[in-house]
Amino acid sequence: MARTMARLRMGDLEKPYFVSYTARETRRTTLRCDFGGLVVSEENPDRGLKAEVRVGDASFDNTHYVGADSWRYRPFVGDLPLEDDYDALRASLWSLTDEAYKASLKRLSQKRAYKNTKAALEELPDLSTDTAPRTFLPLAAEPFDRKAWEGRVCELSRVFRNFPAVQQSWVYLDVSVENRWFVDSQGGAYARPAEDIELQFGGSAQAADGMETQQTRRQLFRSVSQLPPLPKLTQEVEAFAAELTGWTKAPVQAEYVGPVLFEGEGAAEFFNQLLAHNVSNPRSLWLENESEKKRFPAGALAGRIGLRVGPSFLDATDDPTPDQEDGTP
Repeated sequence: MARTMARLRMGDLEKPYFVSYTARETRRTTLRCDFGGLVVSEENPDRGLKAEVRVGDASFDNTHYVGADSWRYRPFVGDLPLEDDYDALRASLWSLTDEAYKASLKRLSQKRAYKNTKAALEELPDLSTDTAPRTFLPLAAEPFDRKAWEGRVCELSRVFRNFPAVQQSWVYLDVSVENRWFVDSQGGAYARPAEDIELQFGGSAQAADGMETQQTRRQLFRSVSQLPPLPKLTQEVEAFAAELTGWTKAPVQAEYVGPVLFEGEGAAEFFNQLLAHNVSNPRSLWLENESEKKRFPAGALAGRIGLRVGPSFLDATDDPTPDQEDGTP
């Protein structure tokens, strides 16, 4: 970071005024069993890097603008060596920084030209001047017993053998343990773990009239320790398989026009789809080609700040801090 801020410059062109790096180290384990047989057991380590280089100043820089080369509007990301080799790591950092810097110079020039040709543009600062936070959390070091979980996943998958109507089935476990480091030129920095655990089981069946149905149950956890014990998971798979079997015997529903009551997950997802997309990303980008609006949409509620967006009898709250809901992680 110090080298970039002090020495990165092309001739008389502007030097970076803000730079940030995000490095991640991930170990992902994937297990899958079908009808009790192990189909997939993989473990893949990975390291990646993202570099952001801004030129101009906080009030007007190269960001929030999409030029005619819209396919290049992307974060600058690359791979990092899996080994802790200083020269290899340094070369990866410097190469990606150089690429991001040159692209930022080009985009800033294009953005200035675009501004000069447009009469009415919403001009907002491109970078906040808030105090940069520094947060360092204990990094993930939770062991994952791959062999033990191979047996558990296959034991869960074996439950489907007791339900002859189920034609296809699978139980899938994906464990991604990641550590992430961030630093920026304003003094901000963090180190934090990010675990992502997904357990999925599903199957397909066919009714007597030939109608096929396929269903999946997906559960997400924040750590391996939150995975339920095997007896509880077995009960869930058995209930799912029984429900899937029941669908093969369900009568054909007559045509219906009328109200529908959504409950449980269906109600939550219906509300999620109906409210608005991009609620947390309200700012619109400057687009060289207006036909690109669908690819770079602004927040759907950006024009309704301070106005009612739903009926008065509904409340919606977004609170990311709770760890549990009614005892469930």
